[in-house]
Amino acid sequence: MDYPVLQELEPSLLAVNGNLQPYIEEVERYRRASRAQRTNSGYATLWNTISAYVALHNAPSVPMDERVVANVLGMMARDDYSVSHIRQAKTLISLIHRRRRLVDPTRSYLVEDTFRGICRIHGSAPKHPKWAFTEAEWDEVMRTTRDVFEKAVLAVGKSAALRRSELVALTMNDQHIDRAGMTIVVRRSKCDQTALGEAVEVARLADPALCPVAALEAWLVVRPPGSGPLFPSSSEHKRAADHLCDRTVLRMVQRAAARRGLDPNNFGAHSLRATCATHMIDASIPDARILAHMRHKWLESLAGYYRPRHFPQRVRRTLSS
Repeated sequence: MDYPVLQELEPSLLAVNGNLQPYIEEVERYRRASRAQRTNSGYATLWNTISAYVALHNAPSVPMDERVVANVLGMMARDDYSVSHIRQAKTLISLIHRRRRLVDPTRSYLVEDTFRGICRIHGSAPKHPKWAFTEAEWDEVMRTTRDVFEKAVLAVGKSAALRRSELVALTMNDQHIDRAGMTIVVRRSKCDQTALGEAVEVARLADPALCPVAALEAWLVVRPPGSGPLFPSSSEHKRAADHLCDRTVLRMVQRAAARRGLDPNNFGAHSLRATCATHMIDASIPDARILAHMRHKWLESLAGYYRPRHFPQRVRRTLSS
């Protein structure tokens, strides 16, 4: 799908020789592949929102005056847009101007100060981060999930700290199981757009009912033979042609929460990754190991995934000593 606002190069700059057309088309294909289609779709929706605010000023969207940009960001904050959403709007305005070789209005002191004030007043943390399961809750989820397919999806997602896009993208070639545990290969991720790939090691647990490796092994026994997605989309699991939908992962997590008597609206697909991080931090695993497992570079990023709902026992001991 085309999103005109994101077309950075003018055709006239490339159409210098008719004989070069095949090469030009190939360059255009590479250029469009620089961002995921979902990113382009999100940008297009966000630009419509920005344009609506700009229209109230009777001013052009491109080029945009720095005073208009500051007003747009302030109006979005007043209308209760999250700080992360406003940051994306600022980034998109900058991107469009730079790609069109125009002065970037977001680099002005007026815009920078406005955005900094929005962050100070409204904060930049997510307003409603999805919960992580406690260790007791997760153990119960593993013991009571009867569907082998659903249990394998949940177990692999949590134990390997996978984003749902990474989880549903796994293929049969992305898993390897041995006596010690399993290796999950993440071919492409949010932080690895060039598909260098990363491997995540998951150890076996003594209790088979709680072991993510055992859960995956049980699914592989009944999975239709052949290559393709590790978790196919068919609800009957009769074919392995299409990847599981990421919305299905969300529903699986919420069903697991509901079985424990928890409000499913407090949980999402990202709860799997947050549960893994929270359990590792509460277990006092060294930061370097947690960062490697989560595939994070900075502790600041990891901190956003620590979501305990009860005062950690180890912290209580530290404060009382």
